[in-house]
Amino acid sequence: MNAEKLEQLNNLIAEVFEVEKGSVTPDTKFMEDLDSSSLKRMVIVAELEELCGVTLSAAKIKFMTTVSELYEALKDWLQ
Repeated sequence: MNAEKLEQLNNLIAEVFEVEKGSVTPDTKFMEDLDSSSLKRMVIVAELEELCGVTLSAAKIKFMTTVSELYEALKDWLQ
């Protein structure tokens, strides 16, 4: 994985979910650790499109439980 892109992604997640930048790890859970809401999922989808040029549906993000699953969905961009 490209370390710079991974850091950008982690920082984006931290900003959207209002947590400390260093607290986002692959094991971070969207519901338990980030208190994910439908609004925040919509925001992250829009921000990912802008940052990565990748379109993910809010429904797909809804079923992701950890940040590592998001990394997997963005693996081509993270290379």
